[in-house]
Amino acid sequence: GEGFTLVASSIEDGDIGGGGGSMDAKQFNYDCYVHYKAFCMILVENKLPFNRKRFESELGERLLPIFLPQKGALPTTPNSNYLNQKKEETLYNAIQNALSLTDNLCTVLKSSGFVSLAERSELETEDIADWTKDLSNLQFNVPLDRDVTLNAQILLQEQGYRIYPDFGKFVIAAALQRSLIGLKQVVTSEEYYMDTNWNSDPSLFEVRQVLVSIIIDSA
Repeated sequence: GEGFTLVASSIEDGDIGGGGGSMDAKQFNYDCYVHYKAFCMILVENKLPFNRKRFESELGERLLPIFLPQKGALPTTPNSNYLNQKKEETLYNAIQNALSLTDNLCTVLKSSGFVSLAERSELETEDIADWTKDLSNLQFNVPLDRDVTLNAQILLQEQGYRIYPDFGKFVIAAALQRSLIGLKQVVTSEEYYMDTNWNSDPSLFEVRQVLVSIIIDSA
């Protein structure tokens, strides 16, 4: 669309507002684009094998102590408190901790200026209960409005690259997976690009939000 063309022109021309001093959102977006594009080009030109899911998982792990330094070292082994609990109770306590971490991350993403809005969708008590009994998976969304790397994400994908700086998705998925470690649960995440201002004219579509969709299911 025309909006994406303008994004490409702005970034490719290095139109980042000039300047020195502290890095603003536009500068950060531009730097992410440049680094990711260079990385992608190296992978393509040298035909290097690359595991995208592993890359996203490991990057999310590295981002966790940056976004949540007050939490210290998150668990790398199953919580010892779970040993004497029934499976349903263990999963319930683990998901409550995981959701709390997700909410903390949403707060930090917003307060640090990565997004203008981040808020997890609510989960019904019945859905959580069914998940603890292995009757269904668990699904929820985390909309990230005005992600500072949104332009870089879109442009890299338009250029055919499958690796892009969706840091919010990476760190949220990592926090959830770490909270459920040892419980035979797999966290998968996908992003969808949304226009929060509905318009019946498709030519007016403008991406304003990265909707992160989370699914947690037994391995």
